[in-house]
Amino acid sequence: MKKWVKRIPIMILTMALMIALMPVQALASDTNDTLQNIPVELSDGENSVLQGNAAIKLTDKKYESLLNTGGHTARITGKVGDKLEGLTPSEIATTMDEGYGVAELYLVDINGIKNESFGTSGTTIRGTLTVPIPEGCFATGAKRIYNWAWNMNHEPDYEKVDVTVNADGTISFPVVMWSVHDFYDETNSLSGAYVVEFLKIKTDIATLKDNAKTEKTNYEYTGAAINPTVTVGNLTKDTDFTVAYANNTNAGSAKAIVTGKGSYTGTIEIPFTIDPMSIQKKKADAKLEKTECDYTGKAIEPEVTVGNLKKGTDYSVEYANNVEPGTATATVKGLGNYNGSFALEYKINGKAADEKPTEIKDETGADYTIDNSGETSEASYEAAKSKKEKTVKVPDTVTLDDGTKVKVTSIANNAFKGNKKLTKATIGKNVKTVGDNAFNGCSKLSNLKFGKSVEKIGKGACKNCKNLKNVTLPASTKTIGKSAFDGASNLKVITINCKNLKSVGKNAFRNIDPYAVIKLKGNAKQKKAAEKLITKKGTGYKNTMKIKK
Repeated sequence: MKKWVKRIPIMILTMALMIALMPVQALASDTNDTLQNIPVELSDGENSVLQGNAAIKLTDKKYESLLNTGGHTARITGKVGDKLEGLTPSEIATTMDEGYGVAELYLVDINGIKNESFGTSGTTIRGTLTVPIPEGCFATGAKRIYNWAWNMNHEPDYEKVDVTVNADGTISFPVVMWSVHDFYDETNSLSGAYVVEFLKIKTDIATLKDNAKTEKTNYEYTGAAINPTVTVGNLTKDTDFTVAYANNTNAGSAKAIVTGKGSYTGTIEIPFTIDPMSIQKKKADAKLEKTECDYTGKAIEPEVTVGNLKKGTDYSVEYANNVEPGTATATVKGLGNYNGSFALEYKINGKAADEKPTEIKDETGADYTIDNSGETSEASYEAAKSKKEKTVKVPDTVTLDDGTKVKVTSIANNAFKGNKKLTKATIGKNVKTVGDNAFNGCSKLSNLKFGKSVEKIGKGACKNCKNLKNVTLPASTKTIGKSAFDGASNLKVITINCKNLKSVGKNAFRNIDPYAVIKLKGNAKQKKAAEKLITKKGTGYKNTMKIKK
């Protein structure tokens, strides 16, 4: 402390050299107890700027006159900061009160005062100092927190004194000054150092709304509170503002609430969105009550759990293919904080093979064989009730005695062979295979409709169907067997959707109408491949026939 105190005269002298000299003439209009129009120069150590004018009213002394020659000056040097370090000694024994963000040091240096009553050096002079305040601060609430003069036993006065606020916005507060006598011209000088703390005028932080943001605008639901980092321009969190959050756990609209602190007041609300989590991320936690169930003839819906999620709140379950034997699915769909879906599969076992029928008749009297070897049973149409049927329809399904419907997927070899009465046959949508010689020798058959699933037309399937004039093969067709249409002498138009066509057997088109038109459907590549299969040697194709693409 003593070391710093000894530097005060040096500090005053240094600052005086930096500031333009102002003659005491400015005080010529002062009364004998008041020194007026004292300039206050704000200095940062290198540059200075006029802050305003000050006045000192002497409390217990009066002066006779002021000299305005010989370099006599009157000035107050000011220094402003947001902390006391640099304004007062580093070992200062006080701090600014909470909420006070600005302090100003006022260094008083007045000389050229003629007054014998001031006495010799070391006289204590008391008075009231009136000064301007720092920009951006309130006059109201300001306090003098440091009062020092050399002759105060080298110890500053730390008593905190409320200032008086004047109508013109200046403040006044009591001071103690040190008087030094100059024997050369018989004048005195006054000096002292004082620090006042101020409440800073706060800025409404809402004015910075355009600069306030979260690191992202969208976040995925996690199950925990989401607290994104918030920035407000170049302000410092916890110094200039604090952040709270609302509605920041569940999916939906959330917000960060920024509240001004320190030099800032007011609030800003920054919206952000919490998006639902894809429930697929929870698939590893999903479990079926059973993965294998026995057929009951009714819908089977095993319970589904997904970790600690709540059914009806976080997810729903939909079931499919869950009646008939085979593979069923439970589809889990996200709700609320979750979106998307995933499927779980489970098996429905049918009756034991030895309990299932292998041969049945339908309501028309047609015979079927049942293949129970796979996961689902399949039926093959074996024969109509009689070989005198004129019209037959191979159905999509056949119903077992227990009510189970089984798909009819094939027509057996020789199923209608030699039926001289048959004129019309319709093949169901589930039939994939038309067996060898299935319609061989059906000489009156003129109307034959293939179902949309037919993949294979067996050897001799339509051989010698002499009254057949027009057939259309579906896009599912892969194989046209050997002699499939051999001897269908009136077959004039064959339409083939050749998307999946892979082979055409020997003599497949032998002895059909020599001027038959074969229409191909599909893309250019498929048509080209089909034409090559049809026109190759041995298929029965003749040059008199026409390929229409």
